[in-house]
Amino acid sequence: QNSDAMSDSVRIAALEATVNSQAQLIASQAGTINEIKLETDTFYVFWAATLVFLMQCGFAVLAAGSVREKNVRNILLKNGLDACVGCVVWFLVGAGFAGTSASGNRFIGNDVANFALSGLDDTTTHAYGYDWISFFFSYTFAAAAATIVSGAVAERCKLSAYIIYTCIITGFIYPVVVHWVWDSSGFMSAGNPDHILGGVIDFAGSGVVHMTGGIASIVAAKILGPRTGRWENPKLFEGHSTPLQILGTFLLWFGWYGFNGGSTLVLHGQANTMARVAVTTTISGAVSGCSGVLLKRFLPPALGGIHVFDVGHTCNSILGGLVGVTAGCACFSPGAAFACGVVSSIVYHAASCFSRKLKIDDP
Repeated sequence: QNSDAMSDSVRIAALEATVNSQAQLIASQAGTINEIKLETDTFYVFWAATLVFLMQCGFAVLAAGSVREKNVRNILLKNGLDACVGCVVWFLVGAGFAGTSASGNRFIGNDVANFALSGLDDTTTHAYGYDWISFFFSYTFAAAAATIVSGAVAERCKLSAYIIYTCIITGFIYPVVVHWVWDSSGFMSAGNPDHILGGVIDFAGSGVVHMTGGIASIVAAKILGPRTGRWENPKLFEGHSTPLQILGTFLLWFGWYGFNGGSTLVLHGQANTMARVAVTTTISGAVSGCSGVLLKRFLPPALGGIHVFDVGHTCNSILGGLVGVTAGCACFSPGAAFACGVVSSIVYHAASCFSRKLKIDDP
């Protein structure tokens, strides 16, 4: 019996030693696992940002296909300068105005660390480069907002005037809107306890990015006026390349998965949200494209129908569905995304007809 008791004691001691050894191993690995999570989040935002940056190519190709051939070089130059000038201005002042205000200013930010990234270096950034990649991600959104206008002012706006516009929207207008909605101190933010009318939930930028660029576009197009002869002989002003329009649309659609999906800002703990975003984004864009082509084909001419299947209208309907779902893609059900696509195509069709009625020339 004594022998059995000693044997049991030895086994228990060995088991305790094994458990302690495993506990130490797990503890030593915990830090490594956390590092992997943080590095994965950083890479995820980088991946999403590169997709959003690819949208610059989509905008350029779509605009090139929507203008007359003689103006292709000009529109491509403007799109290229959007990315370059926009980066410089966002780096110098835009990111700072968009960020947190130390004084709690509800209108505009004053994030000193983000003015020319003066407060960031390898000793101050946290989470394995996350601050660095956050700047890149925010820049791609700012560039997207600025580029929207290039198509609306195509074939009319001087290059110098367009560069000035890019500086203003990237350095002031867009950052202010970002601060209103996406910063917790902004007066429209749902995270602000003193929010207005419950605050605004705009997950990825239907309003912040696309409506800001859209309003700037329609104002600019109205101020510049139509191209000479635009309404007297519309056939002469049709886009010169349907393949470029289609290619540009699909490049934008592809980039939208980074735009919407990347707005989770992390992957760890948000994988389900990211997956939902991918599904709702796809459904809304696809349904809007189907609805748009049917509206243009079967509505009477008095309501904007032309009784043919129109490629340009279909492309713009797809983009309308993607814009429409961007605000609520993280919380929409598939059915809600379907309804959003239908409504988006109707809104786009009505807005297109109304702009023509007002003689606003937006290629």
